[in-house]
Amino acid sequence: MRRPQLAAASARCQAHALFHSALSLAPLHKAATALLPPLQASALLRRQAGCTLVQQAASMASSLAALYPQLPGEEQRWLVQQVQVAARQAHALYRQLALSASPAWLAAVDAASVRQLLDKLFLACLALLVAAWQAAAAPTPAHAAEHSAAAPAPADAQRHAAERAQLAAAVIGVLADLQFCRVGTAQYAALLRAALAEAPSDPAAAASLTACLPCYADLAVQCPTHGGQAAWLIDAVSAAKVQLLFNALVPCCGMLPVVSGGRGWWVCGEAGGQGILYPMPCPDR
Repeated sequence: MRRPQLAAASARCQAHALFHSALSLAPLHKAATALLPPLQASALLRRQAGCTLVQQAASMASSLAALYPQLPGEEQRWLVQQVQVAARQAHALYRQLALSASPAWLAAVDAASVRQLLDKLFLACLALLVAAWQAAAAPTPAHAAEHSAAAPAPADAQRHAAERAQLAAAVIGVLADLQFCRVGTAQYAALLRAALAEAPSDPAAAASLTACLPCYADLAVQCPTHGGQAAWLIDAVSAAKVQLLFNALVPCCGMLPVVSGGRGWWVCGEAGGQGILYPMPCPDR
């Protein structure tokens, strides 16, 4: 097996182990769904947090970040997709826990182990996003060669700018999903600032941010474990995500369609020169 193939195989193996096994919230979610006593759930959490893969999460993420520039474009995109999937799953599972599990059960579960898993997941995702962002700023010769023969220099520069804006939107989407567990490092702040500045430069990137918004019906659903209150009144997980997405979308509204439907959020026209986002019922529900 050639060296590039070895690097790709190693990256895929490490990414699967890290994002879809070691740092997954699925065991906690299953414990809550099965109504395990908090002591048993806490023991499961401590066992997961103490396993070798979790303890080595930082070094595995660093290894993936170091491998990233050596990978061909297809493998780089696959790694970013794994980060996106892991962030979406963590957001969805933690939100379901917060809204459906009883407050007493949540209060009794080992919060330190949960926080440890979330911190490691956030920092691992951040390491890969930073590596992707840096590689996009200065593409390697092997990556650039994928397009050099097909497009003249001006078109190639335009394509690269569009790809960078779309990567910025992907970065914002991941960070929005993980806002509920963000770790406020200088690296996180710098990456977020750079992505927020880049995303509005491409219509496709701006449009992809609207697709990240949660469905209005999901925010309006009643929560029996919280006295039947609407989710949006108590859903801090979605609130953190929506706040970041709205901040990102403000400079993008001018290039979005007059009416753009999707999963319950509509972007409607312009008022006073500024686009407005209106929540609407999901059309498919």
